[in-house]
Amino acid sequence: MNTIPDNIDFQVWYDMMEPAVMIRPARDIIRQAIELLQSTPPTPVVMPWQKLREMFSFRTGEVTVYAGQNGSGKSMITTMIALQLIAQKRNVLIASFEMKPTTTLQRMVRQFAGTQYPSVEDYQRFASWAGNYLWFYDRQGDVSPVQVIGVCIYAARELKMQDVFIDPAHRHGRTRCHAFVRKTKERRARTAVKTLV
Repeated sequence: MNTIPDNIDFQVWYDMMEPAVMIRPARDIIRQAIELLQSTPPTPVVMPWQKLREMFSFRTGEVTVYAGQNGSGKSMITTMIALQLIAQKRNVLIASFEMKPTTTLQRMVRQFAGTQYPSVEDYQRFASWAGNYLWFYDRQGDVSPVQVIGVCIYAARELKMQDVFIDPAHRHGRTRCHAFVRKTKERRARTAVKTLV
């Protein structure tokens, strides 16, 4: 199982974020828009459900939030989406502050194998299939918003993660999150993270 160690100073990674607001003339943005128009569109990153594939796709740099009450199936849905992303050969990091990576991995193997009781061979097949595309941040309990963003930046830059699942986002505390948002507006904040509640 691939895990990110907790002894990394994630504050350093947080401090390396690019400025959130860049003032640029419209001509630069128009040039970029024309380049995008003339380039070959990337293969869309799609949901695992056929009905949603033409209606929804993930785009780089966007944040997607899955919200619902306790027990509504958010973690189940997000692991299904993570499996779809891995099938598309995308690097995925799961940071669950409630469930240990082993518990999340067991759920994913059950989904992958299509059975409630996967065999050792199912686990081995999953390990071979997921390879180095699936990583976990092994930390449970409260984590500061700065540390979460630092983990995401580290994972994106050092490990080339393309999709990050944070479950649950509310563990960071309402007061600390509000202070973080205020501080972030004053400082800088820009990251390509899929935030899943």
